[in-house]
Amino acid sequence: MFEAVLFDLDGTLADTAPDLGESANLLLAEEGHAAKPLAMLRPYTSQGVRGLLKAMPWTGSLFAIGLLALIGLPPFGLFISEFALFRAGFAGHHPWLMGAALVLLTVGFVAFINHLNRMLYGSPPENMTNGIHNGWRIVPLLPGIAILALLGIALPAPLTTLLDQIIAIVTRT
Repeated sequence: MFEAVLFDLDGTLADTAPDLGESANLLLAEEGHAAKPLAMLRPYTSQGVRGLLKAMPWTGSLFAIGLLALIGLPPFGLFISEFALFRAGFAGHHPWLMGAALVLLTVGFVAFINHLNRMLYGSPPENMTNGIHNGWRIVPLLPGIAILALLGIALPAPLTTLLDQIIAIVTRT
């Protein structure tokens, strides 16, 4: 049994910048580059990321697509499951529960979009170099985005069965 649940709200509860800085320095060392001080890396973490589309257009675009998929916007698969669950909830005569869930989903959606907007369109830090120096590093992201889009268009049979079972549970009275 769980004794506690901890949520890190983007650095609100815990300062993860030192851990991210250490990870970045490990990667730099693997690539044969010198380590960077935490003060230089901190602006690139969490709230400090700005101007991603200007500095790294491909990475910024794929990051935006991934976040929109995470939110569940069409054509990504999460939208279909959200739609099915809400449909089942309203069909099961739970309008207050579904209304509350829609409000919470809207709050989360607005928060994600607001954060994404600042990250993509803000002004990049002055010492940040523009461009992606090795475009091959983003290639592994492309199949993931394609799979997410395909799951939004057609769900595999096992996933459809699972959603039907969830709908049956939600609509039980």
